[in-house]
Amino acid sequence: KGFNDILIANEVVEINKMKRLIEINKKNLVRVCVDSKKNVNNLSKLANKENVKLEVLIDIDVGLGRTGVKPGEPVLELAKFIKELPYLELVGFMGYEGHLTYLTDFGYKKQQTELCMKMLVDTRDLLNENGFEIEYITTSGSGTYMIAGRYPGITEIQPGTYPFFDEHMSKCVPDFEIALTILATINNQTGKRNFTLDMGSKACSTADGKPIFKDYRKSKMTILTEEHGQFKAGKDDSFEIGQKVELIPGHVCPTVNLYDFFNVIKDNKLIDKWEISARGKNY
Repeated sequence: KGFNDILIANEVVEINKMKRLIEINKKNLVRVCVDSKKNVNNLSKLANKENVKLEVLIDIDVGLGRTGVKPGEPVLELAKFIKELPYLELVGFMGYEGHLTYLTDFGYKKQQTELCMKMLVDTRDLLNENGFEIEYITTSGSGTYMIAGRYPGITEIQPGTYPFFDEHMSKCVPDFEIALTILATINNQTGKRNFTLDMGSKACSTADGKPIFKDYRKSKMTILTEEHGQFKAGKDDSFEIGQKVELIPGHVCPTVNLYDFFNVIKDNKLIDKWEISARGKNY
């Protein structure tokens, strides 16, 4: 049951987390990204102690400026360092062009994404010219997958928002319909066109903006506190206390992390419940 080939698309630096990573690799293949000699050295020592081979990918900064080493020679330097350490095997690269995700000008997005992909492929060629055998390059997300996935040399893409989509992503990538909403109830009417929902920030993340109404686009959320959502009804929208409404989160990923399961709806009927088994895994 479960997956036996996992990539942690991040660095694991804390000592207890590194120990856990090594322990898991005794039974399952779990690769991890690295971007510093200190982290690489610590992973090697722990893997050596447990006699475990650990596969790593070098995280390359292609412009996001969040994690990773610069492409080209800095990657080659870190690769040579890894090569000299026991129990570590360099198997590929990861580079995430997240700074381009929400661009709405597709022509410009394509140009900039391809420049990022070129950085990764050129760095792969540099390493292979220096005796390495790098084929695995993982990159991209739901905002740029359609560009990165077609670029020669890219072997894996990492879209995550696409199964459900959200308000923010749909503005720049119209490829998918929005499949996830939050069901809320109107609890109070506080003015002629002012209402309060039983849904607040504990039920919907405010990352990338407030949620919007699925069926009442002229109505606007005004305030989202922990347990309440206040909104102003649109000019032609009619509401009453007890009415249920569907809302689309601005960012679906942190919203999903607030729930234990999905209610699966087909033809307005509940047909299943799907457990969100990875929620709350913040350790």
